[in-house]
Amino acid sequence: MGWILWAILGASVVHVVEEYAWPGGFLEAMRSTAPRFAPFVTPMAAAVINGTMIGGLVVCALIGTSVPILGLSGAALVFVNGCVHLTATVRTRRYAPGVGSSLLLYIPLSVVAYVLFARAGYLSAGTLAASAGLGLLYQVVPLAYFLLRSLASHRTAK
Repeated sequence: MGWILWAILGASVVHVVEEYAWPGGFLEAMRSTAPRFAPFVTPMAAAVINGTMIGGLVVCALIGTSVPILGLSGAALVFVNGCVHLTATVRTRRYAPGVGSSLLLYIPLSVVAYVLFARAGYLSAGTLAASAGLGLLYQVVPLAYFLLRSLASHRTAK
């Protein structure tokens, strides 16, 4: 069962490569989609956010079967992130860097993770709710950072 958490980690590496290297263009797409956040969408911010995500997914893979809420929170994070990429593609009617790996890897692997944990008896209603909530929170944190930076910048500009 632990293999699925390692697969999600591998998928995250593929996802980051799709966003930034091949075909790339994530920073530019983010800046054009959310111009208010453009000054804060930097290569350093991307490195910190993605490095933190990959580091967190390593922890999920290492201890996630012992702490199902933690393991599944990583699955929830990639599921939510995949849905964000899919929504961006539908809304803008153009390719959002990361949507390919989201559809092919993130969303299916996260669903498989929840199914495997459920079949193994590790998925109670509480574990489902807590892991989904944490996964959503992980996705919201960088967006909240950009919003707070934007608000602070706007206030100091007055």
